[in-house]
Amino acid sequence: MATFEIEHLPNEVILNIFSYLSRVDLLWARLVCKRWLHLASLPEFLVRNRLIITKDNLFSLLSRLEKPDAASTMIYQNVHLYQLYSCNFLDKILNKIGSHIISLRLNNAAVFTNIQGKCPKLRELTVGNINWMPVGENRIAMDLNNFESLTSIDLLCDNLTDQFKILLLQQLTKENTRIKLQKLQVRYVIQPADLMTNLVRMHAETLRLINFYFPTQPEGDLEEWCEIFANLKKLDSIILSGNSSSDWLSCAFAFIPDEAPLKQLCMSGLMRINHPLILLILRKWKNTLENLELMFCTCLNDESMGLLWNLRNNLRVLNVSYCSFVSQEGLLKGIAKECNTKLRGLYLNDNSDLTGETISLLAERLPYLEVLSLENCRNISRNKSISSLFQHLTRLRKLVLNECAITDRQLLGRAIKPQFSILRLRGLETLSLRGCQITNYALTHAFKFKELRVLKLGYCHRISSPGIAHLVTNCPMLESLDLNSCVSIDDEAIMHVAKGLKRLRKLNINNCNKVTSRAIDYIIEHCKNINELCISGINSLDVKEETRRLLRVRPQLKL
Repeated sequence: MATFEIEHLPNEVILNIFSYLSRVDLLWARLVCKRWLHLASLPEFLVRNRLIITKDNLFSLLSRLEKPDAASTMIYQNVHLYQLYSCNFLDKILNKIGSHIISLRLNNAAVFTNIQGKCPKLRELTVGNINWMPVGENRIAMDLNNFESLTSIDLLCDNLTDQFKILLLQQLTKENTRIKLQKLQVRYVIQPADLMTNLVRMHAETLRLINFYFPTQPEGDLEEWCEIFANLKKLDSIILSGNSSSDWLSCAFAFIPDEAPLKQLCMSGLMRINHPLILLILRKWKNTLENLELMFCTCLNDESMGLLWNLRNNLRVLNVSYCSFVSQEGLLKGIAKECNTKLRGLYLNDNSDLTGETISLLAERLPYLEVLSLENCRNISRNKSISSLFQHLTRLRKLVLNECAITDRQLLGRAIKPQFSILRLRGLETLSLRGCQITNYALTHAFKFKELRVLKLGYCHRISSPGIAHLVTNCPMLESLDLNSCVSIDDEAIMHVAKGLKRLRKLNINNCNKVTSRAIDYIIEHCKNINELCISGINSLDVKEETRRLLRVRPQLKL
């Protein structure tokens, strides 16, 4: 009998197995070998290994950490501190778990004296919602150079005072700093004028990711920026948004070295992009670009789209949503002139020019797509085009058809012959049908996905409790369910959800006015893993009182 060694399994299979493991099991899996350590450390698993500490759970968490088995079970690498002030309880907690923390998020928690010296392995720091300046010991303790392993800082939150942001960033520009940033994510600071140039210059040799939001056009000497950009030789990801100047953008992409291994480029919403700039980018990095996001880029036209065909050997994700000057002919010319086996993700939201015939051609020529988003592409809701998606794109893991007027008959393939139904998409993990015309019949007969994790059915007004009962049986692995504004959802439907979906982590029942406090009872009693619940706009509930009740029982619940 032939034997099979587990180390011969491909990464995709191991990742699928890991997705079923609990947090503690994943920690044990990390100890098996270096390969499993790497796979279990991917972002999708680190999120699961997250601890949220608030003022409501400080005492109970400390009590749990003092138990004998805490050393082996209470190991968290990703910690969020939320709405906290410096205190002895937090000191004691961080003394016990701080040595394992790799990623730390401070949300309305200026507790620098508490984290000082307790997180020696900290690599990623995110700070948000601190709109006041720390004083006294807290201000003295705000020395980022004490975290020698720090490689990533995120100050993108818009609710940070400029003074606070400047104080942190200036520490990273000191000549004696031992920190070498690889990821820099920040709202661009205009004053002092030399802060951003000094910051990027200091870490240019190690930076791999730059994520800037420009609240206003950047200032400074362009010649100085040109010199700095020329040293970004390791840069593989650029994310820019806001109101950058065309001169600054032209300078950046002209002087970033050709040998920089640029794989991800996101310029969604940048109004200053022009056609020559896009030509320059596509020429310089045609052999490395894998992820290109140009959402809302109004300068994008059929000519520049045609150049995307030169990226066909590498490009894996393309987002050209809301690009009003891209025609369906330009789209086909750029990514599907003939069969394209590399593209894995395609976002075409709000493309009014897109027709069913074009969708059919895209489905035939992009057979390896794993992600497809067609939100608000109303012209595609022809029977043949929907059937083509199900016929050719059987590898899809995520499908978004929001506001596309999809019906039960189209999902089940009964509107046209030959019949191809959504049931062919056996590996589907995320499905979004917000605002579509589906009913309980579709929930009963079309939704049979054992791997489905995320389902969004907001504003589907014709679904109710009987359909939900079948849904939780047919899709038992659901972790996120959106029923926002589904007017027929009642307590009985929530009972089926709470009892049937043991893995449920996120539930949205906003504006479901038939829901009462009884549904909240079901959630408290049965939803042991839920960490996010949306219950706003429900007239039949005292939302404030139910929120207080939920937080007393589940202090880590996000509401």
